Amino acid sequence: MSTASDSFCDTSALVTYTKSGETHQSASSTSNEEYDLLDFLGVAQSLKIDFLPITWEPALGKVGEGGTAVIYQALVNIQATFTFKRLEPSQSAMRKARNLRALIAEISILGHPAIRYHPNVANIEGICWDVVDGGEEVWPVLVLEKTRCGDLKRFMTSSSGKELDSKNRLDMLFDVALAVRDLHATGRFSIPPLLATLLSEKGVIHGDIKPENILVSSENEARHVAKVTDFGYSTLFSTDTHPITMPESGIWTAPERHHREILPREARKMNAYSFGMLCLWLLFYWYMRVRANMCM
Repeated sequence: MSTASDSFCDTSALVTYTKSGETHQSASSTSNEEYDLLDFLGVAQSLKIDFLPITWEPALGKVGEGGTAVIYQALVNIQATFTFKRLEPSQSAMRKARNLRALIAEISILGHPAIRYHPNVANIEGICWDVVDGGEEVWPVLVLEKTRCGDLKRFMTSSSGKELDSKNRLDMLFDVALAVRDLHATGRFSIPPLLATLLSEKGVIHGDIKPENILVSSENEARHVAKVTDFGYSTLFSTDTHPITMPESGIWTAPERHHREILPREARKMNAYSFGMLCLWLLFYWYMRVRANMCM
């Protein structure tokens, strides 16, 4: 496996696991190292993520779509509906390898004890399996907490989204801000002691803040809760000199973004830009839609 000198991933920030009797560490989403299913299983076991005795079924359709996988709902039983994040079938070997690295990076972050139960980060419930090509291939599927309203982009076109007032929009943006702040945490914020302790030397750059990566759930009719999801392009870092490569995501990407590596302090600013664009989009959603239609 690679070391800190030949990988984008700072090894002090990674999850350590055992494979074939040897010690390894999990991938950053920007790592060029080849990973296989055994690597994925090793990381999941190290983080004590449950393997669920179910297989994915496309019962309720698509909830959202990220850069590395598609998010669906599926009915497990009459009491429980979960969100399933699976790789798209019929991909090239190179695409599958890249997306498997992204899934390893994602469970490394979502399974982190300081992040796993954050109120504004989508919780990972476990892992199940997608059997494809008549049983010739088996791929891991991430099982996330259920979402009643889908992602934020889809929610804003629903009847509930259309009726959302300014206060509720601000509340949802505050939810996202808390998640981004705590992921960036350096110990100087007023966050719970456990979170501050575990993240005082570690942080996460999400890298792809946009409406499609915000899930919306409803505590009650008066309050919708926003939760950040899709950590496939995220980076777990432990030092201020850890090099990070940011993805490109259209209008949500800061203008200074380029293909070269940047430092965490610059990546935080780029994340803040994406969050600012999200604020603009949500607060002035209907105004911008009307203006866009008038210009067509």
